[in-house]
Amino acid sequence: MSHTWDVVIVGAGSCGCIAAHEISRSGFEVLLLDMKPREKIGDKVCGDALGTHHLKRIGLDLPPEVVVQDVPGVDTYSPDRKTVFRVGGGGLGAVILDRYKFGQFLLNRAIDSGAELSASTRVLSPIIKSERVIGVKVHGDEVYAKIVLDCSGVGGVLRNRMPDGTIDKELKKSELVVAYREIREIKEDPPEYCEIYLDQIKYPKGYAWIFPHGDRTVNVGVGMPSNLNIKPREYFYRYVMDMPILKDSKAVEKGSGVVPTRRPMDLMVWNGIMFGGDAGFTVNPLHAGGIGSSMLSGWLMAKAAIRALSIEDYSLRGLWSYTPEYMQMYGAKQAALDIFRIFLQNTSNEELNYGMHHGIMKEDDVLKASIDGDLHLSITDKVKRVFIGLGKPNFLLELKRTADRMRDVKNLYLAYPETPEGYSSWLSRAKELQRIIYG
Repeated sequence: MSHTWDVVIVGAGSCGCIAAHEISRSGFEVLLLDMKPREKIGDKVCGDALGTHHLKRIGLDLPPEVVVQDVPGVDTYSPDRKTVFRVGGGGLGAVILDRYKFGQFLLNRAIDSGAELSASTRVLSPIIKSERVIGVKVHGDEVYAKIVLDCSGVGGVLRNRMPDGTIDKELKKSELVVAYREIREIKEDPPEYCEIYLDQIKYPKGYAWIFPHGDRTVNVGVGMPSNLNIKPREYFYRYVMDMPILKDSKAVEKGSGVVPTRRPMDLMVWNGIMFGGDAGFTVNPLHAGGIGSSMLSGWLMAKAAIRALSIEDYSLRGLWSYTPEYMQMYGAKQAALDIFRIFLQNTSNEELNYGMHHGIMKEDDVLKASIDGDLHLSITDKVKRVFIGLGKPNFLLELKRTADRMRDVKNLYLAYPETPEGYSSWLSRAKELQRIIYG
């Protein structure tokens, strides 16, 4: 293809389709590439829950046919299941999606706004010339563009093929969650709230979930870090299927998936290219939900692309605004929650049970942490005595240290530089904090 597009977007998921719609309706030429056939786009293993605050933020109204039901919030169960943290209200309502219909809705919306789709197209790598991405290599051809967006999912087909030293592209196995989930018909009404179950024996360093999915139907699954070399399907049938609500249930859909759960990329742009969605590590690291933040990143990339096209500056400087805007709207919270993720993954069942039962964090504190990434603690003298009696005083010290680190990291990411000139100094501070936190 000799034609040069204004924007080429790799991946027609939620991130890519949101970006394609916004840029196309502003009058620019957009080519949307996806390896799936058109009729398969949107067919994805997922928890299917989307916080309504994400929709409000980008001004997206969903048609009724893509929404299975509304849910008021989330119930999180301690390992012994004696304590439940109910988090709802405060902007944390959600909808359960028909994931396929939702994906097709976003795709058709992008096409209707003027984007062109090239389905069943395998993208191989970026085309780089004179220190700038100028297009992508596809099977049997090359496609050129002023700006390229990598929305290709966790595989990061362009991200992983960028030259070393250009972007932060490392994804450790401990940051990659593998999940197995089924849609099952049950014999009773599904729970009103989404349910999350913590248990370091049954779901080590991860969790199981049961989400309502319409009339007498649930979305149920389990996810754990890939570095444990655990087959989640085996743990699903060993531990999840013994829950009473699933007795005599029938599977109507099965599947596996992988999700990146880590802090945001230090730099989400380079000359001629931006990274979003799973390819840009935008998933919430605590609960692994990624639809809303993926859409947000696509929306913000579109804003940056439109600005760059308007002034004809496709360099790192021309695209720069995307990263600080993402950090302000979501990335700072994401970076803070990644620290809390690591803390929870290294907490025993005994510590989780006692911590939840004695209210080290209140439900309102969990709500605030979910919305803002701020961890507020309620460590009374009684709680201190309990943990000293358990022989675990270090648990409280580590929890306090975690809260302090979350605050420091969030403040650092909120202070992300507005121009490239401040990046080197910011990165030095970020690397020092990352060394302390991640080792």
